[in-house]
Amino acid sequence: MLAIRAAYVNKRLLEMHQYNDSLARKGQPLVNLKNYLSNLSLRDDDGIYRAFHANAGTSTAFVEKYGEVKYRIVSNIENVLDQWANAKAMLTGEASKATTKDKQGNSLPNNSINKLGNMLRYYLNKQGREPNSNVKSLMFVKDPKLIKAMYHDYEITPFSGESKIIRNYSQGELFFHSMFNKFWANYLNRGNVIIQPTVYSDKTTFLNWEISTNILLNNADIMMVNNPEEYEEAVINKYGETIGETYRKVWKDTENKLMRIRDLYNSRNKTGFSYEEVLRHLTENQLISLAEELGIELELDKDYRRIGKDDNDNYCVYNETLKEYATKLYVKTNGQYENLAKFLKGQRSIFVNNLLNSNSSF
Repeated sequence: MLAIRAAYVNKRLLEMHQYNDSLARKGQPLVNLKNYLSNLSLRDDDGIYRAFHANAGTSTAFVEKYGEVKYRIVSNIENVLDQWANAKAMLTGEASKATTKDKQGNSLPNNSINKLGNMLRYYLNKQGREPNSNVKSLMFVKDPKLIKAMYHDYEITPFSGESKIIRNYSQGELFFHSMFNKFWANYLNRGNVIIQPTVYSDKTTFLNWEISTNILLNNADIMMVNNPEEYEEAVINKYGETIGETYRKVWKDTENKLMRIRDLYNSRNKTGFSYEEVLRHLTENQLISLAEELGIELELDKDYRRIGKDDNDNYCVYNETLKEYATKLYVKTNGQYENLAKFLKGQRSIFVNNLLNSNSSF
């Protein structure tokens, strides 16, 4: 029953996203799920809308009979997100069992990866539809469908037939597995590549994304760019258009906040400080107080950094790395991302040296 109810909510949520897309094209304000359902409450073919209309002013759940099945919907999608993620996994067969057995008979939990996958897709879609989102340019936010599947690495079975738990792999074995099995072998067999987007502190959780390589204009496959120079240029441009654009937007938003705080501080103290100087004259509490007067919400480590641990003996600085990335690293010079190209070339050299110095082999 949970799966049926949640699937119904998911269906209406997708309808709402399509409706919002049409509103965005017209330059009209978007609606949330509550308003979307309420606006459709007069439809005669769905009793849930009529019941929702009667309860639109509350956040409590309600129950309405629709055909032979009872559905339950609340007025805010966040309130049913966990249930929806679990139910969607049940409906698609991703979570038909609580655990999976490896070849040694160990029980491996399914819930975390299935919920994470659904939660990730939800938030990617959500950010992509926010008109003022600073991360709209990110590749997976613009097109969540590039992520084809998500799963853990648990064990590997080589040609010898003897499986081995991946947490017992050596550094060289992990490198070989990542480069040859997950990346090249998967591309040759399925047309997609497998990446590991993050590393967990327990060093035993290996989360994989299987992603499409059709990321160029007109859905062209970046792996089919045969010229090495053209391939490198395509990769660098993709960095600049996605991650770089995000850094530029985030810094623009941050700098605007800092300049407004600077102007207020200078006006009150009859000074002519830059925002860098203003921050150094303010403790964290004083900075937050000025921001609140202006209706500005500041985020630690993005909009500012705090120097000093004592609440009464500290000062603030801006995020130098954020500014460096937004104004230098991800900025074109002579029509190209020259600084980014140099940086990535240096990172490749560091990667190779680390492999050599760690005696990684396969």
